[in-house]
Amino acid sequence: MARTEIHVIKKDKKFDDKYYEVSGAMRGAWHIWSQIEQKYLPSLPLTEDNKYFFMSYKPDHYRSRLGLAMLSFLHPEKKEDPCEEIWALAWAKDTEWNDRILLEMNNDKAYIAYDDLHEVAEALRNSEFVNDNMKGQADILDKIHDENVDGDVFGVWINATSVNCAEDFMDCVRDENGEIIERRLHPEAYDIMKFLRKMKVFDWDFEAYKEWANSQNDDAT
Repeated sequence: MARTEIHVIKKDKKFDDKYYEVSGAMRGAWHIWSQIEQKYLPSLPLTEDNKYFFMSYKPDHYRSRLGLAMLSFLHPEKKEDPCEEIWALAWAKDTEWNDRILLEMNNDKAYIAYDDLHEVAEALRNSEFVNDNMKGQADILDKIHDENVDGDVFGVWINATSVNCAEDFMDCVRDENGEIIERRLHPEAYDIMKFLRKMKVFDWDFEAYKEWANSQNDDAT
C-alpha cells in the first residue's frame, strides 16, 4: 500500500537518512485535494472532450478535475491540466487559511520550516475533513518539532505518496557509480508558510507577489 513519506531536512539542508511514514496515501493528499475541490469549485460541465470519461456518471454525480487529470496523464498531447483550478485555490480570495496550508504543503518542491511545524499540524488536525492519515501526519510533525529543540532541524518535506520516487524532488549527489550519496533540499524548494504570509500581504495577487519576488532576486545578484 502506498504511504505518505515525511522527510526531515537538517540545518545544513541535507535530508536525514531516516524518514517517517503514514499509511494510506490516498487518504492524504488525494483526499485533501478532492475535498477542497468539491468545497470551492462546481462540478465540471460535460464537454465533447470529457463526456466519454464521465459517461457512466449519474446527473447529480460530482465530476472531478482530479479524475479528469488521469486522462491528461494517459494523453500527454493534451496540454491543459484540469487540476490548475484546484491548485490556484491556494491563493484565491475566499479560500480559508487552513485549506491554503493543506494545498501548499503537498506541492512537489514545498517544505515546512521547523518553526511552522505546529501550525501545519494544527491545519491537518483541525480540518473539517480530517481522517487517520492526516492525524498521523500531524502527530509526526509535532513529534519532529518537539524532539529537535536543539536547532538541528531546518524543516520537513513531504512526499505525498511513496509511488513517487522521493529523489526526483531532491537535489541528489551521486558517486562515480551513479549511487546517491547525498540528498539535499532542491534549489527551487520554497517555504510554504513564508509564501502564504507574503501572498496575504499582497491580498492574494499572484502577479504582485511575482513582481516582488523577482525584485528580491535582482537585489541578491
